[in-house]
Amino acid sequence: PIERMFRDARAFTLAGGSAEIQRLGIATKILGRSLPQHAGEQR
Repeated sequence: PIERMFRDARAFTLAGGSAEIQRLGIATKILGRSLPQHAGEQR
């Protein structure tokens, strides 16, 4: 059971995007603001 949970978690990370992108999405939701969409854009 533990091995399967590990495999499933790893597959979810690969299918859901890189861990860094997921962290950015979580931080955006916590902070309640969006990140700039283009280089040099100010928010």
